[in-house]
Amino acid sequence: MRTRPPINYRKFNAPRFLNKFHQGGEPLVREFFAAYLPTSPFATADEIRIGDVIAFIERYLPATNRPAPATATDPVTPTPAPADPTAPDAPAVVAEPFTREQVEQIHRLLFDAYDLGDLQGAFFLRKSLQTYRITGAPAHDLAPEHLSLIVLTRWPEVFMAAYDRLGMAKTDNFAFYTGPRAVALADPVRIAEIFQTELRRLKRTPKVVVRSFVEDHIANFIFYHEKAARAPLVIRDDLQIAGLLHRPAQQDFISYDTTTGHLEIEVGNRPEQAPIRQAFARVALGDETFYETPQSTRLLDLDLLLTPDFTFPDDTIKLRYLQIVLDQVEQPTFEIRSQDVFRSLDLNRIRENLQLPLRPAPAPAAEPPATPEEPVAVHLDDRCTRVRAAHLAIRVPHKTRAILVELTAPNKVSFPRSMHSAHVFAVLRHIGLLRA
Repeated sequence: MRTRPPINYRKFNAPRFLNKFHQGGEPLVREFFAAYLPTSPFATADEIRIGDVIAFIERYLPATNRPAPATATDPVTPTPAPADPTAPDAPAVVAEPFTREQVEQIHRLLFDAYDLGDLQGAFFLRKSLQTYRITGAPAHDLAPEHLSLIVLTRWPEVFMAAYDRLGMAKTDNFAFYTGPRAVALADPVRIAEIFQTELRRLKRTPKVVVRSFVEDHIANFIFYHEKAARAPLVIRDDLQIAGLLHRPAQQDFISYDTTTGHLEIEVGNRPEQAPIRQAFARVALGDETFYETPQSTRLLDLDLLLTPDFTFPDDTIKLRYLQIVLDQVEQPTFEIRSQDVFRSLDLNRIRENLQLPLRPAPAPAAEPPATPEEPVAVHLDDRCTRVRAAHLAIRVPHKTRAILVELTAPNKVSFPRSMHSAHVFAVLRHIGLLRA
């Protein structure tokens, strides 16, 4: 079982994680080895020592990825030097019943267990156990590290579901698109399979994994793929310099609201977002231009920040950063940073100048031009002063510091992982910056 595409270069302190199973957790480690490497000596031994497990894994790791040695509280049994096979009395060389690739897979799985071995990971593991209706679930007083390894060993599918949900919870940069209508998804699992084929064809590599899960009316699609190749230089133990070519794995996601047709997408490589978004619309909705209309990206109305009567409802929200673009030949851009941008603008009498000039909308040919007594209609999209980005500091209960929410026109929102997205959208909708 593999929870993600192979990642051989990742650094992981295996001793630190495995030492959490010292004095009481050894049976869990033995059960893990029995499930994923039954030919190892730890799978059948009556008693195992965590120090021996650490030494076993370190022996197969490359020198550039070898963790720190075990602690003094759990010493490693010394491994005798191998005998010279050319000596007259040397014993016959016996092949080990497992390969280095199998041990590296064990190392990767332990890294995945480490990722979910904290309080946040335990929350998603418990939630996935309830979703799958697992009978005989582990006790609630287990340490997070023990719970993570137990679920990975006994219920791999539950573990992968929790891993996907944790990945989405850690995503803090979204792009939103508004669909023209809501389209129901018949089979999200089948859509994920077809979408995986499309992404493999698009990226020209078989190393793409797509998984899906549904929460209420939201269909979520997690896809793992590779970033661009990198070749950093590595100094080996013998002080030789060598190139280490690897392609880091990347986790991105798409969330589709089946009741509104809205789409949330996070793709680390910006040039890849449009092809991936179009591929999803073609597979899931039957029209790759579903989110390509100008109205699809008009989600944020940041220009309202410059209207004369705009104010925040209370002191829990402060404008910390404002980026303004003027529609002039030179295309000037101004950035304003302050603990309270509005107050700084008003003290320096800048705000009133940024609200003007406005370009009047052209009158229709069939109608006479507006008289001086009649007000000239001004459309929002005809403003000469545009707000490109704004940062809001929002104070929430039970937080000592304000949460910074970064908004980029027309449809990008970024905020820390600890902030719940529903609360962010509720605040933006309340102050009028969110169109949908």
